[in-house]
Amino acid sequence: MRVSTPIIRVLLGREILRMRKNPSALLLVGLLVALALLLAASRPKNQLQQTNRVVPCWIVYSQDGPWIADLKASLPEGLPVRIISQDKVPRSGNNFRYPAGHSAIELLPQRSSNQFHIRYLYSGKDPNVLAPILMWFWPTTTEYFGNTPQFTQEVIPLQKTNPAADLANASVSELMTTELVGTMLLCMVQFFTCCHLLVSFSSQDRERGTLTALALTPANTAEILIAKYIFHLTISLSASALILGILKPAALSQPVLWCVIALTGLSLMSVGTTIASLAKTQVTASFLTLCYMLVGGTVFYLGSRFSIFGYLTKATFEHYSFMLIFANMKYNFGILLLPSFMALTFLTAIWLSIATAVFHRRGWQ
Repeated sequence: MRVSTPIIRVLLGREILRMRKNPSALLLVGLLVALALLLAASRPKNQLQQTNRVVPCWIVYSQDGPWIADLKASLPEGLPVRIISQDKVPRSGNNFRYPAGHSAIELLPQRSSNQFHIRYLYSGKDPNVLAPILMWFWPTTTEYFGNTPQFTQEVIPLQKTNPAADLANASVSELMTTELVGTMLLCMVQFFTCCHLLVSFSSQDRERGTLTALALTPANTAEILIAKYIFHLTISLSASALILGILKPAALSQPVLWCVIALTGLSLMSVGTTIASLAKTQVTASFLTLCYMLVGGTVFYLGSRFSIFGYLTKATFEHYSFMLIFANMKYNFGILLLPSFMALTFLTAIWLSIATAVFHRRGWQ
C-alpha cells in the first residue's frame, strides 16, 4: 500500500491541533517530569546514610577449622559479615561473584606452606570501606594465631566480572537507585503517551465516526496509522529526553538506549491500536487498557515467585525493554545485551504486524 508524505503531514497536523485544544491530556507527563526534578534535587536515603553504613562483607574460606569456628563464634551481632565456604559462593569463571556493593575477605591456603594468603576485595574506590570489618577481624585473628605471622596479604579492588548477572540477581533494595526510578518513569511515560493516549484518541475518533470519514478521503489506513504513530512517538521521545536530561544527562548520547525506547513505544502503540480496533466504545477501550496494565503487572510480580510465570514474562516485550533501559542507564552496556535487543525487535515486529492487520480490517470502521 502506497503512502503519501503530504497526506501524512496533513493528518499529523490534525493530531497536533487536537492536542492544542486539549492540553490537559499531557498532565500526567508533566507530573512525571516534576517527579524527575524532585528526584534529581534530592538524594536517596541509602546515599544519605552511606557514611554511617557498614558495607556488607563476605569472608570466604576453603577449609573449615578452629580458626573459622573462632571467627564465627566471635562475630558481633549486627555486623554485616557472612562467613561462608567457597563451595557455596557463586562463580564467574575462575573468580567468585559477589553482590553489587559488597566487599570480601578471601582466606586462601598456600600449597607451598602452611600459611594463608588473605585477599581483601573492596567495592568502590576507597579501600577504607573494610575498616569496620577489620576492626573485628584483626583482633580476633591475632588472638587466635598470636604474634607469629601465618599469612600473606593483598588488597585489590573488587571488579565486576559479570554486571548482567549482578543485575539479574540483585535484590530490590540493592537496585533502588536513581537509574531504577528513572527507568520506571520512562516506562510510565511510554505507556501513557504510546498506549493510553493513543487508545483514548483513536477510540474517540472511531466512536464518533471520524476514522471512517478519514478513510473515505484520499488518505488510506496506512497513512492514518503512520501519522498517529509519528505523533505519539514524538511526544514519548520528547518526554523521555526531558527525564533523561534531568536524571542522567550522559544517557542522552546513547544510541542503543534511544533505539530501545523507540521500540518500546512502537510496541505499546501496537498494543493500543489493537485494543482501540477491537473495542467498539471508548469506555470499553479504556477498560481494556487498564486490564492490560494490571494483568501485566501481576504477571511480572508472579514471574519473580513462580517459574511458569517467569517463562511467560520472557515472551513479553516489556521484560526486555525494562531490562535494556535500566542496563543502559546504569552500566551503559551498549550492544553487549544484543540477544535481548534482538528479542525486543522481534516482538515489536510481531505486534506491529498484528496492529496493522487489525486496524486495516476493522479499526477505521
